[in-house]
Amino acid sequence: MKKLSFVALTVMMSAFVGAAAHADSVTAEQKIEVVKTDTQADGSVVVSYEPATRVVPGEQLRYTISYDNGTAQPAEDIVLTMPIEDQLVYVEGSAAAPNAMVLFSADDGVSFRPRNELTVTVDGEVRAAKADDITHVSWRFDEPLAAGAAGEVSLLAKLK
Repeated sequence: MKKLSFVALTVMMSAFVGAAAHADSVTAEQKIEVVKTDTQADGSVVVSYEPATRVVPGEQLRYTISYDNGTAQPAEDIVLTMPIEDQLVYVEGSAAAPNAMVLFSADDGVSFRPRNELTVTVDGEVRAAKADDITHVSWRFDEPLAAGAAGEVSLLAKLK
């Protein structure tokens, strides 16, 4: 399988732009934004996103990978993988992607499982993995990515 990996480089949330899954064909780019919520006078909440140029502990971030198959051929076996850095905690239920299976790792990306099957061993005892045990999130596309197709996958994480 071809893999695209992205790394959040610093707490200031600079991003490494990934390489292509197929030479000169599928490209991907990561964007990191701070999630802002504003409660209106009527009690409704408006959510907006701002570039993550500066973040503080407790803030929630949205990581988005935009991808594009710039060729005239379908691209197969596309897998996008994003590490969850030590200073972040994955926000449960936030990994989103149409037409992709979302898998999780709690062992630094060595193995991936559906969220409900993810476990860790602590002091010799196996238990269900908690959100702060998650080290990577991976999106595996069920179908080939059509020629010229583009889209995005995303997740939320909270800065410790």
